[in-house]
Amino acid sequence: MCGSLVIVSFGSLCYFFAEPSSWWLIYVAAFLWIFWVGVNIGISTLVLNLSPPENKASGIAIFYTAQAFSFAIATLLGGYLSDHFRNWVLLIPTWNIAWDYAHCSFLASFVLRLSSVGFLIVMVQWAKGAESATRSER
Repeated sequence: MCGSLVIVSFGSLCYFFAEPSSWWLIYVAAFLWIFWVGVNIGISTLVLNLSPPENKASGIAIFYTAQAFSFAIATLLGGYLSDHFRNWVLLIPTWNIAWDYAHCSFLASFVLRLSSVGFLIVMVQWAKGAESATRSER
């Protein structure tokens, strides 16, 4: 799961660097995003491992409900931010860089996804500890 998330993170970086002369990066991003399969299966497995045995159905239901609300809020917030910062440009004169809102969004997406790998590693280790503790109680 963590390996898939690292690979998926680079899809956003492909969009960040895509220009009319490097249009092929969009196809590279589409290929890299095939690895969302590993992320989705891994997260579902993690939720099942973290849920108590008697409440696994409730744990999955709560997780996917929270995920659906998060997607809805992220979509609305992303649309608002896109409209609000449409003409915004980040200038770094020292390096002769001018990034518009879209470039900054793709860069932020890459950084946040990559940084979430550390969080997932901690959660996986915690899930393994919880699983081994449950097995020893049986």
